[in-house]
Amino acid sequence: MKKSIQNFLKSLFVFAISFLLSEKLAAQYSKVTIDATIGTNYALSAVQSMPGIGSTIAAHYTPSRLFSFSADFSAGVLWGAGSTDASLNENENRTNGPVLHSFKFNTEYYCWSGRAYLNIQKLFSASKAPKQAILYLYSGIGSLTAKSHSTGINILEDNVYNQTYYTGYVGLEWRIKGTRRLDYLVTVQNNFTQTKYLDALPFKDNYDNFTTLSFGVSYSLCPDKQSRFIDWSRARREICQQSRY
Repeated sequence: MKKSIQNFLKSLFVFAISFLLSEKLAAQYSKVTIDATIGTNYALSAVQSMPGIGSTIAAHYTPSRLFSFSADFSAGVLWGAGSTDASLNENENRTNGPVLHSFKFNTEYYCWSGRAYLNIQKLFSASKAPKQAILYLYSGIGSLTAKSHSTGINILEDNVYNQTYYTGYVGLEWRIKGTRRLDYLVTVQNNFTQTKYLDALPFKDNYDNFTTLSFGVSYSLCPDKQSRFIDWSRARREICQQSRY
């Protein structure tokens, strides 16, 4: 019994030393970045979308090279125009054939959300340091507030919807190496909503979605002038080997 306790304490001591060493080594690298992107978005709804504009700012924390997390604020505008032969009123007289309606819409939105990232380069090439680019797969959820306004060209009726609802999204992000503190970002994201009226037009049975394509920068909050973002580092065992010399 006494020997078992001694072995347990030894194992606990070794684990504690290993943990402290790994944290000390990881402290050589920046784990926090401020990310900012801007780009275009397209509504996936009943009306043909025109290029909109959207932007995001995020505080990004990377506890390990495999997983990371961020808190985000996004804002943007969606635009679109088109026509449909659907009826605005179920009682509308359709005896003379389909009635063509032409529309345009704009939607202003902002969103608070959180994301979780998976480092694809680390997942498949754990022992190699990334060279010029890192690919991430991410997913998130947030609260989206939107004001949607549509105008019918052939009818004297405007629709305005003020909505707040949960939204989810998935995306891919490429981090491209820049300077020690500054990297470049390219992001493609698809946003899933819980409304049929993102375009303020009730012509679809399914929920409306929108897609974004963004470009931006990532600024590392480095602990000192020699530090760099942790995802550009080599595998931990290589760092440990280097630290012995």
